[in-house]
Order: sequence, then structure tokens, then C-alpha cells
Amino acid sequence: AVDCLLDRLVNFPSGMDTEGASQYLDAISVLSEGNEAALNPHLIVLVHFLESKQPGTVASTAALLSQVLPHVPIGSVRALSGLVDLLTKTIVGGTETAVQAAIDCLFVYCSVSGGGFGLIVKLWEKFSRFLKDQLTSESGNAGSQSRALFALGCLCRHAGFGKSGDPTIVPSHVTAAVSIFLRYFRIAEANALVRTHALQALTMATRATPLVALDDKVGSLLRQVLSDASAPRHAAIAIGCLTDIVK
Repeated sequence: AVDCLLDRLVNFPSGMDTEGASQYLDAISVLSEGNEAALNPHLIVLVHFLESKQPGTVASTAALLSQVLPHVPIGSVRALSGLVDLLTKTIVGGTETAVQAAIDCLFVYCSVSGGGFGLIVKLWEKFSRFLKDQLTSESGNAGSQSRALFALGCLCRHAGFGKSGDPTIVPSHVTAAVSIFLRYFRIAEANALVRTHALQALTMATRATPLVALDDKVGSLLRQVLSDASAPRHAAIAIGCLTDIVK
């Protein structure tokens, strides 16, 4: 069944840009559960779908690769030409859904390839530096700021770099990222999109490292958001975060 679905994907008239291709990829994901190694011969084809112009297809492809890569021999993972570049391109310029899936996939790649987490660290530094520079820039770009905030928030979900650190300490790089999120939420009152992404990023960091919620500034901001009847979406984001923490 998986081979048939892949054959249909490859032979679509519009190829990887066909609307609905993501549904085939999601079906392949379900059907291959427990037998991910069967997709090893098709990895090159799957990587190719990261070039799709359909954000949903890119997200589904990245999610499927995240599922399959742990079952692939290290040598074969390292030989996946173009995978890192395509994931990085998506992370820097893709839609939210695609960015999150691409970051998750890159984290899996770094975990199983044996090459360490240097790629994740470089992206972390890239987005952090950009956001700090934008704080002092007279010509800030709200769209770029929003994308960088969301991407850094997604990276915070993997802040431990695959290791279980001291649960009583918030890592310094997470503390630095949280400080950036707080500043953007405070100063971006005139830009709802930037504020929303700053809050989303903060809650992603808090979910991954619940101790962040004990920070006085974070607690104060969350209380402010919850009491602001004029911004129900922000309240919903905060409630979702706190609910996940106490589960």
C-alpha cells in the first residue's frame, strides 16, 4: 500500500506541488508505523518533496522524515544530499506549520546522524542575533521579526539538545531567549502580529522548560494577558500553555 501511494505521489501531473499531496504523505506515515525501515529505499524521493511550493506538503514531508530517520542506518542518513539545506531553507522562510515540522526534523537528523547539534546551535544564534539587532534598529521589519520569534520559540522546544539537564535550573540560552520574547511583547503594542508571535514563542519555551513560568516577569506577563479582555486570542494561548504545564 505504501509503495502504491508513493507511486501515485511521484506521478501526479503537478508532482510535489499537487494540492492534497500532504494527505498522501500523512497516509504513508500512518501505514508505515512499526515498519518505518520499509521506507528507506524511498528516502531520496521523500526529501525531494521538501521542495514543494505547498506548505502542507513540506510540513507533512518533514514530519514523515522525523518518523523514519531514527530507523535509517547512520551512513544513509548522512548521505541524504540536500536534506539539511532544504530544512534550513524552510526554517528561515517557511510558514509556521512547515517551520515547526522542519525544526523537529532537523533535531531528529542531528540526533541520529552522530554529528552533534551544531546546526541547531547556529540557527539559535542566528535568530537570537537578528532579534537583538532589530530591537535597536530604526527600520525594524515586523514580518521578519514575527518569523524569527516563532522559529526561536520552536527551537526552545529542543533546548536540552537531547539531554536531560538539571530540572531545577533554566538553561542560560533559554533564559536569554525568554528575555527577548518578553521585550518584544512589551514594545510591540502597535503590532498585533509581533506580539502574538512573541507570546507564542514564550509559551513554547515555557512548555519545554516549565520552570520558566516561575520567573517573576513571565508570571506577570501571563497574568496581564489573562486579565486583558481585549485580546482573547492571547488569553487562549496563555491558558493552553498553563494547562499543558500542570498536566
